[in-house]
Amino acid sequence: MVPLCLMTAPAYGIGLWAGARLFGVASEAIFRRICLGMIALAVVIGLPLLDGLLR
Repeated sequence: MVPLCLMTAPAYGIGLWAGARLFGVASEAIFRRICLGMIALAVVIGLPLLDGLLR
């Protein structure tokens, strides 16, 4: 579990930093589209059909 945390921490940190910098700049419509896109990506990655390809 610790190696997984160490591997994902940089991406998480960059995402937090970028989100904080862009939060006040982006319009509500763009922010909503980005959030919905990230949710859709999480849904696709979580599909059982892709287990053989992603694991």
